[in-house]
Amino acid sequence: MEFRQEKFLTFIRITKLPFIFVWPFNLGFFILLLIVIIQTINLNLGSLLVGVSFISLAFIGMKGFIYGMNYKMYSRGGEAIRELSDSKYIILNEVKVYIKGFDLFSVKKIFPPNINKTIYDFNNSDLVLTKKSIILMGKGFGLGFIGFAYPVELIFDVGMTSLPKARIIQWTEKNSRIEIQFEDPNYSKGIKIEMKNEIDTIKQWLTKVSVAHPHKIR
Repeated sequence: MEFRQEKFLTFIRITKLPFIFVWPFNLGFFILLLIVIIQTINLNLGSLLVGVSFISLAFIGMKGFIYGMNYKMYSRGGEAIRELSDSKYIILNEVKVYIKGFDLFSVKKIFPPNINKTIYDFNNSDLVLTKKSIILMGKGFGLGFIGFAYPVELIFDVGMTSLPKARIIQWTEKNSRIEIQFEDPNYSKGIKIEMKNEIDTIKQWLTKVSVAHPHKIR
């Protein structure tokens, strides 16, 4: 299977929802189902079936909505890869990262809610190194689940895809890690991200591309 090209049903099968959603959600479903059964058991069978069917469909719909939002963020990375079909790129899977300075309350515009805004609250990422940019596809792991952040394209000058853009301000290497400072126009504060592995490949790419855009580095 090509990178992030899974269909929705395949995505559901291979992905676990966050623990914080699964157990309260399932518990709520069974409590509501029990209430409906108790309230309708003394009535006719038709009322019981209608009540159970309504609760079941509502549960499936809500769970499908949550999976759908997660899938949209996941599959957007696959769409970006298809946009690069005529260009060379390098995919780095499971790059461990550490986000510094991200303040969710520094978002410039809260309403209307926009799923296309990247929330930099993850500890792992898939990276795509294009000729001019880094596509950052954040992932968060915890309690047996994977959550996906909306992909963002880190650029020096121009991007290679239709993804939201964040501009690279500077980068440094220290303590066997690469630190990239960038500005996302959705937030009023700058953000830093530390790369903990794949250092040589990322350093070579940054050196090559930043040399081609020296006037873009502060």
